[in-house]
Amino acid sequence: MIGWWACEAVDVVVSGPNVRHLEDILRFFLAKGVREFDLLHLVPFGRGWNEHREELFYDPATERPHVLAALSIAARPDVHVWTNRWPAPQLEGAEPLIQDPHKIEDEVRGGLDGFRAWAARGALPECRGERCPRCFLSDFCADLERTRDRLKNGGFRVVAIGAKAASGLGPGARAAIERQTGAAIRISADTADLVAPALSALPRGASADLELDVRGPLSLSPSAAGRVTRVVARTEADLDDALRLPRATVEVPLERTTVALARRAMDKAPGRIALRQPGRALLSETVARSLAPADVAAICARGSARAEDVPACLAGASATRVPPTLDLGILDADGEIDVFAFVQAYIENGFRTRSLRCANCVDVGRCPGAHINYVRAHGFSWMRPRRDPSGAAS
Repeated sequence: MIGWWACEAVDVVVSGPNVRHLEDILRFFLAKGVREFDLLHLVPFGRGWNEHREELFYDPATERPHVLAALSIAARPDVHVWTNRWPAPQLEGAEPLIQDPHKIEDEVRGGLDGFRAWAARGALPECRGERCPRCFLSDFCADLERTRDRLKNGGFRVVAIGAKAASGLGPGARAAIERQTGAAIRISADTADLVAPALSALPRGASADLELDVRGPLSLSPSAAGRVTRVVARTEADLDDALRLPRATVEVPLERTTVALARRAMDKAPGRIALRQPGRALLSETVARSLAPADVAAICARGSARAEDVPACLAGASATRVPPTLDLGILDADGEIDVFAFVQAYIENGFRTRSLRCANCVDVGRCPGAHINYVRAHGFSWMRPRRDPSGAAS
C-alpha cells in the first residue's frame, strides 16, 4: 500500500470541520514534498447532506479569509493548485484558480439520463430544491429550466439561426419557431445574399421582424429591409448600412477591434445604438479580444446607448439584459433540447457570475453579471455594488 508520504498529489475535500485549517493542511503536505493539490468543493449529496449538512457546509463569506490564505501557496512556481466544483464567487482574490467552465461537460455527462429526462419531459432531478444554492451547477440548472419553459410556452423574444442551417430544420424545430409568437428572427450569414433563402425556409420568415448579423455589404430587398429591427455592425461600412434602415437598432460588440467604431456610432446616433458584451468559451480568446473593465465603463459613459450583457457597475443606468433568445442550434431533430448542445451554448453565452459582494447591490435584478471567462481574465475587484440612497447596501 502506498502511503501519503509517497504521493505526488493530494486531494482535499474542503468542509466545515477543516476549512479553517486548510492552510495548515496544505503546508503540512508541502513539507513532505507534495507539490500538487486538488481542492474539492463539497457536493450536497448523500449522507453528508442528508444527515450532517449543518456541520459539513460552511458560510463562504465567513470562511473566505481562510480559503484565500490557503490558496496563496499557488503563487509558488513549484506548486500546482486546482479547484474542483468551486463556485467562482468564493474564489475572489484567487481568480486564476477558477475552474475552466468546460468542467460542466463532465458534470452533465455524469447525470446525463436525468438531464435528458428533464429537458425532454420536464422530469425534475431528484436533487432539485433546497440543496441547489450549495451546488456548482445551480445557475446552469436554472438556465436549463428557464430555457425549457420558454421553449414550450413561447417565451423567447428572438429566434437565432445561421443562414446555412435554415433549410435543414426538422418539423420539431419548425414547430418550436411557430410557438415563439411575435419573436424576431435573427439570421447570421456570411453574405447578404444568403438571407432571403434562409427566410423562405423558416416559419414566419416572410413576416417576422428581422435581426441580421451579416458579413459584408447589406444589400436587401425593400420588403426585407422594412422588417429589419437590428443589425450587427463591426466596421464603419456596417454602421453606415445599418443607419440607412429606419427601424434598425445598431448592435456593436464591445471588443478591442471595435472601440473606435463604438465611439463613432454613439456620436452619430446614440439613441439607436446597443453596445453588447459577448461571451467567449475560451479564456485565451477573452484575454486577446475583451476590453478591460475601465475601458468598457468609459465607452458606456459616452452617451445614452443601451448596454446589453454589460454589468451595471460598468454600464450604469443603461445596463440591460439581452432579450431571451432561442438559439436553434441547441435543438435536436425533434425540436427538443439537445443537452450537450445546450451546455456548449451556456458556456459561450450564459455562464455568468458575480462577486459575493454583489448580493445586496441595488442593480442585482437587472444586472447580467459578467461572463465567467471575463472574470477569469479580469478578476472580480472591479465590481462595485451600488448602494441605495440611504447609504446602506440594498
